Amino acid sequence: MYTRGSNLNFTRDIDQVPASQLSAGTQPYPQFTSVGAIYFDGHSNYNALQLRAVKKASRGLTFTVNYAWSKTMDTGTSNGHATDIDVWQNAYDPAANYSTSTLNIANSLTGSATYELPFGHGREFALKGLADEVVGGWRLSGVFQAHGGLPFTPTMSSDSSNSKAVSCYCGFAWLPNVVGSAKVSNPNNTQWFNPAAFTSPTAGTFGNEKRNSVYGPSWRDLDLSLSKTFTLPEKINFEIRADAFDSLNNANFGQPNASIGSGSAGTITSANTYRQVQLGGRITF
Repeated sequence: MYTRGSNLNFTRDIDQVPASQLSAGTQPYPQFTSVGAIYFDGHSNYNALQLRAVKKASRGLTFTVNYAWSKTMDTGTSNGHATDIDVWQNAYDPAANYSTSTLNIANSLTGSATYELPFGHGREFALKGLADEVVGGWRLSGVFQAHGGLPFTPTMSSDSSNSKAVSCYCGFAWLPNVVGSAKVSNPNNTQWFNPAAFTSPTAGTFGNEKRNSVYGPSWRDLDLSLSKTFTLPEKINFEIRADAFDSLNNANFGQPNASIGSGSAGTITSANTYRQVQLGGRITF
């Protein structure tokens, strides 16, 4: 699968000091602190191999599994038309901002399954009376997803480029120079990546790092549900169910601190999910 986007928004400060004049700090419109503008000269592309497996209902089991191996690249990721993009450094060079999108997930596995337990009236192991009411007719279903981590951009905690774009609040960030590998042998919450791989550029220059060059933690989630429907008089159905969200209580951690020079760069202090269990009932007639 291939998809291309063109004429995408690239919000930036057109009063930023041009790269050729960073040492002098001369703004095009010195009477203003910043001039926010939305240009539609961005672009994106998405390439993917997508696979799907489906099992139709037989012997009480049905499932659907989807897998995607993909890559998304763009000149800036935004929430929609005429909004800020994730990060940019040079307002006059959108091509330099072209890199991995913040939406990029290299590998993604999702799916759902339902299994009618083989106990009860009309099933493989038939039951009658009270045994059927208690044990028979239960359904076990689940929804799962697993995907690689999302990319992020290490940025400098202070700006000495003299670009004077920091006051626009429109996505500007001063990027570091890359001097080594950001990978660590055993990524964990105290050091997810190597901050020493990045260093502050010389004053009056831009950094050479590419957007979204480092990836955060992967994601794993399994939601399970156990349910049974009772048939009551007057064509009334009563369903009871127990739902367990993030049933394995897998720790899906947030992105690490990406501010180089902050003292806590590379550390993770948040998690996104935890197990939640709920009981419920529903009447339909």
